[in-house]
Amino acid sequence: MKYIFYILSICVLFFYLNFKLNPKKNITIDKLNEQIKLNTDLNTKKNYSDKYFENFYIKFNKKGTYYNINNDMLISNKLFNLYKNEYVYIINKYFTKNHLNGLKEITISNSVSFNNGIRGQNLSINEDSYILMASLNNDNSILIHELLHTVQHNHIKLFNKKYKYKWLKINKYVSEYAMTNIYEDFAETGTKYLLHDTLIYNPKFKLFKKFFYETSK
Repeated sequence: MKYIFYILSICVLFFYLNFKLNPKKNITIDKLNEQIKLNTDLNTKKNYSDKYFENFYIKFNKKGTYYNINNDMLISNKLFNLYKNEYVYIINKYFTKNHLNGLKEITISNSVSFNNGIRGQNLSINEDSYILMASLNNDNSILIHELLHTVQHNHIKLFNKKYKYKWLKINKYVSEYAMTNIYEDFAETGTKYLLHDTLIYNPKFKLFKKFFYETSK
């Protein structure tokens, strides 16, 4: 009898430890998509087809208006919806309507990067901006970088008048890519600041903070 009780005790202990150490993790794209929907701003449309602000919206596309998207770059509906919802969440978290007033379209592509190694592009035509994302790289800092190009483009007169001279006087960069020109420097610096990647201090963070706040309303 004691022997049977001993065996049963061992079995119970085995199943308990196995459950505690190896919980089931049925993580699917559908569940990830569901979670992103829960985190997404309630003011967006229920099907998340576009990001709506008052008086204007940002359209999400598989084929861009100004970008040449071939068949290999066309993304599946499931992944398109997943990335679209994620991008809407990022826009809601970091940006205001006034920041992105000129952004007309974000194209989501089935790419890790493009031929030149770039993972995002921002095309500005007059006062409008069109973004193309190589979405499969799964790096949301790229989207923030491209959105910051739109912010600077929308408020370039203010930037040139009030911030450009001070910015150029600071010969310090957050990355090698930031040294390309003042526009990439702004986007790189702003991305670091918004993502709290500011362990290595840069005086441009303070300028960016003032400009970003001033253009938020």
